[in-house]
Amino acid sequence: MQPIDIDYIGVLDYLANNQEIPYSNPDAENLTVDEKNNLLTIKKKGQNAVAEMEKMAARCKTLYGLDRCLTASWLDGSKTKTRKYLWTQMKYKEQAENPISISLFVEKNDGAARYRISLEIKNDGVDKKIMKKYHSHLDIPPQPGMVYVSGSNEWGNPSVITGPQEDIKVQVEDGRLRKVQLCIYVETTEGKTNEEFDAEIMEAVDKILPYYEHVIDKAEQGRAWLLTWNPDNWPWKNYKEQCVATKQGETCIIPWTCSNKHPVDGDEVFLIKTGNQPRGIIAHGRVAKEAYQALHYSPEKAAQGVMARHIDAEYDWIQDYETENMLLQDDLNEHLTDQQWSPMASGIEIKTEVLPELRKMWKALIGAGDGYWPSYDEYPVDLTKDDWRRFIEDVEYPSHKGCMRVLKCFLDIGGVASPKILSDKYKGHPTVYTSSVYNTSRRALDYFKKAPCTDGEAKRVFPIAFLGQAGKAANSGVYVYKMRNELWEALKEMDLTDIGLEYKKGIEEGPEASEFDKNMILYGPPGTGKTYNTAIYAVAICTGKSIEEVRERPYKEVMDEYNKLKKAGRIVFTTFHQSYGYEEFIEGIKPIVDQTKKEVGYTVEPGVFKKFCDDAKTIQSNETGTLINAQAQIWKLTIMSGEMNPVKQECFHEGNARMGFDYDTSDARAFVEDVAIGDIILSFKTRKTIDGIGVVTGDIEELTSKETYQLSRKVTWLATNIDENITSINGDKLLHRMTFAKAPNMQLKDILDVAKKYSLNEKATEVVENEEPYVFIIDEINRGNISKIFGELITLIEGTKRAGMEEAASAVLPYSGDTFSVPSNVYILGSMNTADRSIALMDTALRRRFQFIEMLPDANVLRKIGADKVEDLDVAAMLETINERITFLYDREHTIGHAFFTKLAKDSSIHVLSSIFEKCVIPLLQEYFYEDYQKIQLVLGDNGKKEDDTKFILDEDIRVKDIFKGNADDIADLPEKKYSINKVAIDNIEAYKQIM
Repeated sequence: MQPIDIDYIGVLDYLANNQEIPYSNPDAENLTVDEKNNLLTIKKKGQNAVAEMEKMAARCKTLYGLDRCLTASWLDGSKTKTRKYLWTQMKYKEQAENPISISLFVEKNDGAARYRISLEIKNDGVDKKIMKKYHSHLDIPPQPGMVYVSGSNEWGNPSVITGPQEDIKVQVEDGRLRKVQLCIYVETTEGKTNEEFDAEIMEAVDKILPYYEHVIDKAEQGRAWLLTWNPDNWPWKNYKEQCVATKQGETCIIPWTCSNKHPVDGDEVFLIKTGNQPRGIIAHGRVAKEAYQALHYSPEKAAQGVMARHIDAEYDWIQDYETENMLLQDDLNEHLTDQQWSPMASGIEIKTEVLPELRKMWKALIGAGDGYWPSYDEYPVDLTKDDWRRFIEDVEYPSHKGCMRVLKCFLDIGGVASPKILSDKYKGHPTVYTSSVYNTSRRALDYFKKAPCTDGEAKRVFPIAFLGQAGKAANSGVYVYKMRNELWEALKEMDLTDIGLEYKKGIEEGPEASEFDKNMILYGPPGTGKTYNTAIYAVAICTGKSIEEVRERPYKEVMDEYNKLKKAGRIVFTTFHQSYGYEEFIEGIKPIVDQTKKEVGYTVEPGVFKKFCDDAKTIQSNETGTLINAQAQIWKLTIMSGEMNPVKQECFHEGNARMGFDYDTSDARAFVEDVAIGDIILSFKTRKTIDGIGVVTGDIEELTSKETYQLSRKVTWLATNIDENITSINGDKLLHRMTFAKAPNMQLKDILDVAKKYSLNEKATEVVENEEPYVFIIDEINRGNISKIFGELITLIEGTKRAGMEEAASAVLPYSGDTFSVPSNVYILGSMNTADRSIALMDTALRRRFQFIEMLPDANVLRKIGADKVEDLDVAAMLETINERITFLYDREHTIGHAFFTKLAKDSSIHVLSSIFEKCVIPLLQEYFYEDYQKIQLVLGDNGKKEDDTKFILDEDIRVKDIFKGNADDIADLPEKKYSINKVAIDNIEAYKQIM
């Protein structure tokens, strides 16, 4: 035999002696030299074994063309111990996204290590169609030396299955066997050489190879064809039902027009939707019957006897283009430029050079490849349909009808959807659906006693019941959930007729599964993370996620999203203080200095909250895209006079709006300086009526060719020569007498509704209401004078009094005279420090209108982020002891927050701890106990310490005669001791240990 440079024997010896050995980072601090050297030895051995495995895979590439090898790992998924088996996957490169591979395992059985060459599939049980294709290897009789096995190396070695092949196929079909691998074992025998191992293993790969090529259709990879469907030309009657059916593992055979005569049985087909947007590939399948003549799909042409060429297309997956993602035509044109994606006829051939990437994109879209997370190996759930049915009957159905409704929604929509899509179809805020996914999954973890799925630093709850991926197209920017097949099957067999699909407010369970309250206050002692939690709540509200889901994300990720939303204007942060008033919050009169005339004028300016509410209730978009500004202001302009006149006729005809004042006059100031492109101008007819509606499209200009009314702006008139009474949409008020003025009581949507009645271009007046959540954060809300700040608007913030509600209320503002209401998509989120003021002492009107969420010190946060140790001091336990004593001596509203100590996660030195105590903890205790140092000593345990250098507060007896002249004995209440803060103890680690 030719010598082989692969140490097959060494790999077997490695596994036999190095299974599940504890391991940690050898570069970590506080390791002894021996501990570090031992870890480096473990690492070196593992790396050497993996290197030999890679040599084996490289040899398979040379001999059999398996040119895609997935690197083996010597550490298990937790990175805390060596693996109990080694595994490398080998594939054809064009099958990189296919979970099926020829896999080389090294495993230990009955004390001896051996090799196993297997036809393997990675995502066991995730996709029924792929599993069915994988098990088609059972259609070919096994060769001598081959065996069937069931099970996974994660839970012990797979066990050999005995019995006839047909019996095994039946057990796979009825679900008794989930995955059956075809394997060849290469055993260890005394004296066997590396060359002999190589010969046996390569022969085993060669034997498995035809079965691999069979299940990946390598021998059948023929041509592919692009069929077309225009819904305007042919109504697909059972389209919705067949979208759902294909996702349940069924196929649908449909006669389809195909201009090409070359498609043959088994060829691949993709279906592209044409016509109106969205356009793109929505279905995939095979040719079930090659070209034949049949009546034309058009009923009119068919009645005339017109024939057309057809094929029978057997679709294995159909996307619902109205609710689900597709391979958009624009993306195909951008990424696959060699193919024509706007076909003139149905049935053009897809070029071979395009096909591999197209398949990859399709698999990623529907989750057949790596599109959905996690894979089976990343998180093996291994729950059956019966397991899920038992969980639903024991836990969900009896007590959690809101979450059951959401599960039924997933069942109804086909098992794949984002919270946004579910919200659009079944009503309710997206948070309802996100929270329900989270809550059902959390209860399932508890019920089945399973751990969450690890995702970097985070622990994800949902993967026990759902897979997920980032959304595209209609789901862009949100997460898409795909229900696990076993849960789907369990729900499908249950009677859910008593559970409705549409969301009904007040019926969904608990605060976790319902919309966030419109007004909330986070309250607690100093240092409990209230300000950071306002960011968490704001991000959760704006993005439609649950609090728990956002809280599990890394700090930087949350703050990046928070700052992005702030920049977009959907989150505003302000702080109340004693001087804060109505003028800053709602509106006030501000001076304006006219430098030319040396005069001071006054204008009404909106406050931060009014401006925020105005932004939140503006339209979100319109069909024209840029014609109308979403934040458009509405202005009234008198052109010469109310009656129709030559200047007004010229304006309507020439597309402008003109004034008779000079450029620099005060009467023209607003027209020159304040109007923005996209604003609305109403042409004044009478104080109750208008005769034109226009959109500003240009900057200020002087029309010198005109004799009069030269000051002008370009305008696109949406309606002219009308006679419309606008009193009802102007708050029952008359239009202003001034030539040019704001119409502040009108809403943009109402004006566009009027324009729509007269406009020939309906799309120019179509708008979409802004329903995106906006969050107004008020830090230190209890420090402001609520009556002074909110004034008459305190009633308007109630959830039931918001605009659009049945009990909607509004108020006329005193300065501007505007009619004001709070939009229903505005959330007010406050924070308050209970050390400043108890909830009981808060303004009663405010307290009635807010929900309160208590935030107490949580030492477990320090344990979670690694800020709980300084040398051998347990900082978390110390904090718990301090707070227990404060609660006994004072109350829990004046405890010490954990956030003060979080900086220990980056620097756990005594220097940092002493700085926290000196600058934060001790000053707070002085404030809490009004410098009653005896109580501070009790809190810090100084009363039980023996050595002075461990006492934070030193006390010393006072001799009155040494301080005062004469006799002071008759003066009552003179202190007997004086106290001082001991700098020595603050820097002494032993002082902290003796607190407990």
